[in-house]
Amino acid sequence: MHYFGSKDLLFARAVEVPADEVPAGTSGEVAEALLTSLGRRLTGEPVASLAVLRSMLTNADAADRYRAAGEPQLNQITEAIATPDADLRASLLSAIIHGVLAERYLLRLTHLADASPEQIIDLLRPCFQSLTTPAPAATKPQGA
Repeated sequence: MHYFGSKDLLFARAVEVPADEVPAGTSGEVAEALLTSLGRRLTGEPVASLAVLRSMLTNADAADRYRAAGEPQLNQITEAIATPDADLRASLLSAIIHGVLAERYLLRLTHLADASPEQIIDLLRPCFQSLTTPAPAATKPQGA
């Protein structure tokens, strides 16, 4: 109470998770930056981050705080993807990352908890590259 005023404010401070910077650059650079960030979190997810994952599923205030903290990073990812559906692609990348972390650390229903970070990243790489890369323009057959 002395330092934070309430348990809620103490909790909010304890679960603050700094967002990783997503570089503006090629689609490959964006995909690799996201994979690198995920790899760090697969190696050792911080306790505070796990507290956020747990609480945002059951506490509306925690979910609101998490959305507010994550919105700038999601916007940054969206801006780095040069496609008309960049917002959907960024949302899918975010969902994949959150799903992998929730499964690995909280649910532990599958082999994801035992897989090495390298295995997970290697399998996700084509998916992340696909989601950050614009589809090639369809070409019309000659004479059409």
